[in-house]
Amino acid sequence: MNAREVWKKSLMIIKKSSLPVLIFLSALSFLKIMKIERRTGEIIEFLALLEAKTDESGEMIKKIEEKVFILALEKESADKEFDKKIVEKMEKAQELFREKKYKECIAECRGILEKDEGNMRTRFMKMLSLFYMNKLDSANYPEILEDLRKLEEGGFKDKRMEEVKDFIRNEGGVN
Repeated sequence: MNAREVWKKSLMIIKKSSLPVLIFLSALSFLKIMKIERRTGEIIEFLALLEAKTDESGEMIKKIEEKVFILALEKESADKEFDKKIVEKMEKAQELFREKKYKECIAECRGILEKDEGNMRTRFMKMLSLFYMNKLDSANYPEILEDLRKLEEGGFKDKRMEEVKDFIRNEGGVN
């Protein structure tokens, strides 16, 4: 049973009971999930439930609130630093793309995607760089097609995507 399942099960028990031990176990499980997933919306709901069910455990709630507050500050700080670094790397990748330094752009994009796999603009730039670097290099087709698939699944649209797909299809790289 993972931390999320433990937390959900604990919440169901807490709704029926106000036992401090169960509340404490649920809080620990919840905080572990929040640290991993950085989900702030559920923190407020969780604290409200704890307050409603643990009138006699006010001290525990204060400790949990302190931990959640610290967690929220850590998240905010980490997110700002992460976003700043990603933006700087994306700007560098875009500059390399504009300068038609596709090989360097691809390397920069791959670095960004390692940290932010859902970054569609970067994936698109990487896909185009792979394509523009050497349109006839069929060794790049599988990676290009995989990026196209992920872009489409993510709802990203650009007319160049169809152009790339059509070119690869005409070269025999797509069924």
